[in-house]
Amino acid sequence: MNLDFLSGALAAWAVAYSSVALFFLLAHLWARQEREYLLFGLLLFALAVMSAGLALAFQPQGPPPHLLGNRVAMTGAILAVAFQLQFALRYSSRGRPWYVWPLVAVALGMLAWTWSASWGVSASPEEPNVLLMRLHPNLGTAFSTFVLTGAVLSALLLLDTYRRGKLEAVLLLVAVGLVAAACVHDVFVLHTPARRASEFVSPHVLWVYVVAMAATLLLHYRGAEGRLAEAASSLRARTEELRRSHAELEKVQSELVRKEQLAAVGELAASIAHEVRNPLAVIVNANAGLRRGTLNAEDRETLLSIIEEETERLNRLVEELLRFARPVSARRSAVSLLELCEDVRKNAPPGHEVVAEIPDDPTVETIWVDPTLFRVVLDNLVGNACQSMPPGGVVGIKVHQGTFEDGRDATVIEVVDHGHGMDTPVLQRALHPFFTTRPSGTGLGLPIVQRFVEAHGGDLCLSSHPGTGTTARLRIPRGAPVGLSAHEPKIPVELTVNEEHLG
Repeated sequence: MNLDFLSGALAAWAVAYSSVALFFLLAHLWARQEREYLLFGLLLFALAVMSAGLALAFQPQGPPPHLLGNRVAMTGAILAVAFQLQFALRYSSRGRPWYVWPLVAVALGMLAWTWSASWGVSASPEEPNVLLMRLHPNLGTAFSTFVLTGAVLSALLLLDTYRRGKLEAVLLLVAVGLVAAACVHDVFVLHTPARRASEFVSPHVLWVYVVAMAATLLLHYRGAEGRLAEAASSLRARTEELRRSHAELEKVQSELVRKEQLAAVGELAASIAHEVRNPLAVIVNANAGLRRGTLNAEDRETLLSIIEEETERLNRLVEELLRFARPVSARRSAVSLLELCEDVRKNAPPGHEVVAEIPDDPTVETIWVDPTLFRVVLDNLVGNACQSMPPGGVVGIKVHQGTFEDGRDATVIEVVDHGHGMDTPVLQRALHPFFTTRPSGTGLGLPIVQRFVEAHGGDLCLSSHPGTGTTARLRIPRGAPVGLSAHEPKIPVELTVNEEHLG
């Protein structure tokens, strides 16, 4: 083959590689997440450098162009091996194995050695070699070993990729095998005394490899597009199924809510009937006694007192029912806990002491609550605590900082007594409406307290053990609500609660 023609053909390969490299590099810039495009573009650029170096080395001129051409060609070949291995690693979705860094070090060393001045003697202008030099034996061996090692590792990675389901990798696997065979052929040609430049085939077989890699990428992304379309179709079907399930769930939930409401109404009616029937029975009996003509004045007064007491109990039950059923709207403002606790202490049942422990901290001492609702909360809790202890008992109100489960700041208020306490069954039902352990109770005190606390965005928790007392723990969001100023004046609490404390 004429050397001028061969040099021109290699230059054409270089131009072709550069054009395809530019296309894939621009494709990577357009879709930055496709790193395979970048690696393929860099690989093509390295092949273009190698082909350009070979074209220069095949020029029928003196030694200097041959020497420069060989150095450029070897540089391109070393970079091509490195980019090919990185592409195989990326395509196989493997991590970066231990042998990558030694290969990088070897590649850098070979690049430095390639451009040194001590490794080769130029061939005659009449018969340039591939790599167009009579190489220094050590460099030739190192170069061949590096190229073959990179090819073998790439082939192993592609084979593993093929076994794991990427069937399009078979094209690259075959192409790598062809390139490796071509390189082995050229090594034998290089060591043949009567070699000719036209006998080297690896520069031309590389184009087969480039086409195979482009086809592999095309098939890979076509397959990915198909899988995405299939996944989208499956997702649409799943979405429709979920929509139908959601509609059915809403229907079932509405039915359950309706049944729960009916059950709650039935339970409420039964509880109200029970709570009303007892005082009514007492009133009826007392009224029957009043109808007896032989009744003396003292007995008449006793029966009238009983009727008055039971009537007051019914009235209190109606008020508590209305309070429990009425929607709660908390109008929060800055309230001094010191003043609030002092008013609660003054309103506590006689014969008991209320001790408040409030830290000297403005962020804790001031709370943002509805003063009327929160006064009812503390009065009920303190009243329950006093009723659980004999006369002379001490009720503690402890205030400190805390947090909610979601990380929000909270002011924690604990009402602690040392009374008889509650066992587990009673504690589990303590917040249920109409549950009470006292004959005079309505069972609505703690449920009302819980509703008022939750209206402030807080919560109520009870802890108790028989014989050790009970602790009612409130958590209220700290600071001013959104839309209210933290500098608004504190509102003094002026509310007198004369009704009996309920639990």
